Amino acid sequence: MNEAARIAAELRLKTADQIEAPPEKTPKGVPLRWTRERRAIFDVLGPVSLSLVATDGPVSVTTWDQWGGVKKRYGHNRGVWPARIDKGATRTDVATTKWDRNPFFFVGTQARLWFLTEGERDRSADSIVDLIALRSQRDGAGDELDKGFRDLGADLDLAMFEMELHDVAKRVGAVTWDDEALLRWFDSVAKRCAAESGIKGGAKYGPKLIERMALADVEHIRRGRQ
Repeated sequence: MNEAARIAAELRLKTADQIEAPPEKTPKGVPLRWTRERRAIFDVLGPVSLSLVATDGPVSVTTWDQWGGVKKRYGHNRGVWPARIDKGATRTDVATTKWDRNPFFFVGTQARLWFLTEGERDRSADSIVDLIALRSQRDGAGDELDKGFRDLGADLDLAMFEMELHDVAKRVGAVTWDDEALLRWFDSVAKRCAAESGIKGGAKYGPKLIERMALADVEHIRRGRQ
């Protein structure tokens, strides 16, 4: 058993060759379209998020002291790929607003997982932190990074790593969506709310109806895993 397989077995994860290729995603920088119906459903259900915050690729950084001397170097031989997770509870990407303050490269949300409850999100976060630590130990350059970031290694496949994060959440019993899947699900909930209530044309449905339709979906997903 190779090292990747050992780590996967330890965390009960699928390795990259066992995970389906990720779906096409909206290009970064293109905002998600929050219609009135989608906003109404979000406000009723109150989903919470977990963002993978990282650069777009490996970076090399030198920090300097006040006298012009080198204070610290990160990733100068092969580059480091810094990453961490942040919790959120709003539609807006607050993680990028918080972390994207470097004038030379992007640092912000590369993937966002949505959960219906904080409990599921927090359990998943604990396991994902463990996964990031193990991946950094295996693939990172060994640099000590600041502010909770870990080096995921210069050869990281970001799209496949996102799929692994969803698999981690599934292993602890959570139901997750990425940004686009969440909106597609909201559209499905709205369509069934319209069929159930007879109200169409973008009207705001009652909270109890939205919750009933949404929770029925989640229960169906859970039964399908058994």
